[in-house]
Amino acid sequence: MITVLQIHIGDTSEREQYMKTVRDFAERNGHDYKLIDTIPADLKHLHVRNASDHLRMRVLSTEPYHFYLDSDVEIIAEKIAFAKQPQFYLHIDNAMYNGANLDLFARIHKKMIDKKGVPIAEEGLIYSAFAACVQEDYTEYLRNGGAAEFTYWKNEISEYRKWVQPRAALIHHGLTMNRR
Repeated sequence: MITVLQIHIGDTSEREQYMKTVRDFAERNGHDYKLIDTIPADLKHLHVRNASDHLRMRVLSTEPYHFYLDSDVEIIAEKIAFAKQPQFYLHIDNAMYNGANLDLFARIHKKMIDKKGVPIAEEGLIYSAFAACVQEDYTEYLRNGGAAEFTYWKNEISEYRKWVQPRAALIHHGLTMNRR
């Protein structure tokens, strides 16, 4: 069973039209819909956007078959095919599906926490943590005798090439989440 996940803290009126497309998509396709609208105590010290980043990666690294979408993402596709492997849409961090691959999301989440176990507060953290995981996997590929240059490996050889999805299913409206 797929769970469609959104996180939004505070007034949703500005985003309601987009969030409705996500709820309708879930209902139309027989998926569960889950909205998280509170920040856990251990993340309250962070800005809302940073707390949301950590919260989504916490869920995606521990609960399989979750499709996360930011609250300003509109689903325009009638149906999206989900599989066991991850899927990334748009700018990597605002629409993603974990499938059965909790390990990748756990690696990403681990890179978002400092050595003292404190969540890092930084814009673009999910994307940079994801990019670091891709680079680590490329380094491992080279260590195991691979010889392709990075761009060719990433786009033609690696499993990542199958995970980045076309933008046709979603529209990102680019609204900024209010800071506290």
